[in-house]
Amino acid sequence: MPPAEAATALVFVVYTMIFAIFRGDPRISVAAGLGILAAAAITLASHHESLAENIAIYAYYFLASGVILLLIQHIRGDKDDDSKRDQGGKGK
Repeated sequence: MPPAEAATALVFVVYTMIFAIFRGDPRISVAAGLGILAAAAITLASHHESLAENIAIYAYYFLASGVILLLIQHIRGDKDDDSKRDQGGKGK
């Protein structure tokens, strides 16, 4: 793995760890990944294949980070914000 790719992977590992420690919302990573993937498709449509491939790699990292964070959230037993709001607003 070239040093630039290793540095990028390390940045996403640290990003995922920080989000896991501070209980960040995993949907942010998933939404960012989907948005970046859409940008990669647009870039590919404009015939910039090399740039589109690099953008798609970043989308993969965000999506993988989101899935890992969702798995951590599930293992912890954390509930999403919507169910917390529903439970807190009823019967009190």
